[in-house]
Amino acid sequence: MRGLFRNRRAQSQDAGAAAVEFALISPLLLLLIFMLIDFGRLFYCQISLNSASHEAARASALRLTTAQISTAANNAAPSLKNMAMSATGMTVTVNTACAAATATLDAATTVTLTQTFHWTLPVGILNRASGTTNSTVPNSTTMTAKGVMLCT
Repeated sequence: MRGLFRNRRAQSQDAGAAAVEFALISPLLLLLIFMLIDFGRLFYCQISLNSASHEAARASALRLTTAQISTAANNAAPSLKNMAMSATGMTVTVNTACAAATATLDAATTVTLTQTFHWTLPVGILNRASGTTNSTVPNSTTMTAKGVMLCT
């Protein structure tokens, strides 16, 4: 009977310890969760950019104009601009090896797409936590994808 009361006294002294430990760990846990979400968004944008580069290379292999190739790339990844939180769309660079009338069958066309990806929450928190105005953590990342296809 006496041991039972002793355990209650020990439990009452440790009653707030779990709340304090959770308060110390929860900001790091939330930062980790938001970083996972942002990295997932980054990987989605990179996959969309890769897909768009393959579609643009296909359009270039069919000897379409640069404007049509750019339209094909933008149609292949319509949500990329919004997901990357970029004010501008992707930049399309076309190697016009297929456009020449003398293009051989083994000639290949190369299309390079570039998109700026803006980080949302983790970078802002890291910049504020550092306390400096010139932080080494970048606010954006440039993604690049290259599509190559043989001329038809």
